[in-house]
Amino acid sequence: MATLPTVPTDEVFNSKCFEAKCFLPVPSNWASGIATLNTSDLDYFTPHQRAELFRLKGDFYHRMGNLEEANAQYNTAITLSDSVAKAWMGWGYFCDNFYMENSVAENVDMSNFKSEETVNLISWLENAVHAYLHALRCDKDLTSKLLPRVQWMLSIDPSPNGTIAHSIEKYSPHLPTWLWLSW
Repeated sequence: MATLPTVPTDEVFNSKCFEAKCFLPVPSNWASGIATLNTSDLDYFTPHQRAELFRLKGDFYHRMGNLEEANAQYNTAITLSDSVAKAWMGWGYFCDNFYMENSVAENVDMSNFKSEETVNLISWLENAVHAYLHALRCDKDLTSKLLPRVQWMLSIDPSPNGTIAHSIEKYSPHLPTWLWLSW
């Protein structure tokens, strides 16, 4: 009996990612990109690779405007492997964009700290800081560009109790001090 040659899992993974990334620049191909990722049999991949595939799905859904599904995909990615910097960075960008689009587009009065809308937007900003700091923990070289953004978020913290400052205190102890010195 003849046996079929096996393809290493890393090659299959790289091929799937490359194929999916080819669909990202063209909006009319986003559904095809998701379909490509959905045809992957995740059982053969490592948790790190699965997280990367879910992150890519999150990128597609985010670009398509399906925010609930994008958030679910990013959360699945970081749950599968919390050491994938790109997954944390993707979720951080998602939360950051949500905050920016909704606070500017809807002209939200951020000085009204008791409104439900303001509290909701502050939580999105807090999630972005959380995600950016975890991305820095995972890969300092890839994500060091996020530090100025985190500091900017701290400067615009609209909450009277310093929600963003509290997040930075909570999630930055694992970061080396030298990261902050250049800023």
